[in-house]
Amino acid sequence: MANSSDVGLDMGPILMSDREREISNIMFFAVIIHLISILGTVANVINIIVFIKQGFQDTVNISFLALSISDLGSLVTMVAEGITVIVALVWPDVPMNKDDVCYLIGALPHATFVRVSWLITSFITFERCLCVSMPLKVKQIITGTRTVVAMVCIYVIVFLGMSPFFIGNQLSSQFNPQTNTSRIVRVSIDNVFFTDNIGHNFSVAAQFGSIIFSLVSTAVIVRQMEVKWKWRMESTTGAQSEKLSVRDKKLVKMVLTILYVYIACLIPSCLTFILEIVYQERFSFMGPNYNVYLCVVSVIITFEVAHSTVNIFIYYYMSAKYNATFKQLFFKSNEKLKMLDYYMVCFSFY
Repeated sequence: MANSSDVGLDMGPILMSDREREISNIMFFAVIIHLISILGTVANVINIIVFIKQGFQDTVNISFLALSISDLGSLVTMVAEGITVIVALVWPDVPMNKDDVCYLIGALPHATFVRVSWLITSFITFERCLCVSMPLKVKQIITGTRTVVAMVCIYVIVFLGMSPFFIGNQLSSQFNPQTNTSRIVRVSIDNVFFTDNIGHNFSVAAQFGSIIFSLVSTAVIVRQMEVKWKWRMESTTGAQSEKLSVRDKKLVKMVLTILYVYIACLIPSCLTFILEIVYQERFSFMGPNYNVYLCVVSVIITFEVAHSTVNIFIYYYMSAKYNATFKQLFFKSNEKLKMLDYYMVCFSFY
């Protein structure tokens, strides 16, 4: 095995110094991402409790539970990375390579859980597409057992697809005879570039595949709802027509809100991938602008943890069933309910 630090960087114009990158790293991972991840961890624990309390008669609750678990996993790993950065900041002589440890206990498992969330979101969108397109047959197509199998398959496929990263990179204690000390560092197998490339290709396929699938499903939903609105406007009159239209608009609004948040949080990642293709070695993990690349990755992760955190607000405001169960579990008095609504509005605004 060869130490990852042995790999050299190509020469070229340097846009960000190591010190600037380190300041950026502390700002993002020790403060911004760390705080968002802590809030998101609490939020997803609440989501898990609520969905378990509601039961699984409705198959979508199974999907939402699986999504909350994957979001929780992606956030907990970033909390661990934030703690690692803080420890290294407070204890400069800590016996470990901070960047190596952060990569293998934070960034890599976080990326794995995020891709699980992407695919589950696509499945949820597809399930709603079937509900709108084939309302009489969807119960026969999407059963509880099939939903559980689908969630398990998504987890297994993603972990297998990302496994080359874990196989090619490991943490190990390395002894330095000059200082007579040992440090925890990342070591890589000899053909690490080959294994990492396999994992990278799977990651990109999962990312763009889930986006395309979600967009197609949502387009079908919107089209079907437009057809139904038109039919109801022609076959009903007055207040009844307006009532049906408003109800359907709420469904479309919830579906589109989830999609907009999902796509918005993926845009930085997609743009980064395009920049990697255009600039190749000049903008990559091993290129001359390594520091800029890592700073961009920090922004991407910020959007990812934000996406994993905000789902609780979408559920709370757009699902009456979730709202009722949430209040029943955690807030029973009227004064507490008023304070809850106030704080939820404040957090949603920010």
